[in-house]
Amino acid sequence: MKTAPADIFNKIETWLSDIAATEIGFYQYPRSVKNTTITVQPSEVGSSKREGEIQVLIIITVDSKRATSAIDLIEIVQRVQNIFISAQKINNNLDGLCKEVTEIDNAKIIAPDPNQGTAQAVLNFKFSFT
Repeated sequence: MKTAPADIFNKIETWLSDIAATEIGFYQYPRSVKNTTITVQPSEVGSSKREGEIQVLIIITVDSKRATSAIDLIEIVQRVQNIFISAQKINNNLDGLCKEVTEIDNAKIIAPDPNQGTAQAVLNFKFSFT
């Protein structure tokens, strides 16, 4: 059975929804959030030479007005990273949907704008599938 990008997104959403409310789509900068949210957004699709490859941005948004927001954001980033690192170690790769899961770059923390009540972290992963 050939894996489709929708299969990858659905599995990511399922895995990350245990951490926080997760949605697939395009990130919209919120002015405030009450609960942590995760957005999974496509960022690059493999060309004909790299068919079966998709890159996604995982954007985590927290309420920056809470006293523990910086620590909360770091802990959530680490939980997300660990989900995919653990999958690689046990050769699980999204329950067998992927050949490989790779974190493209270090997670980026985006400090809140003084006029906004949210802070974000952005993770960039590549999923290779058949």
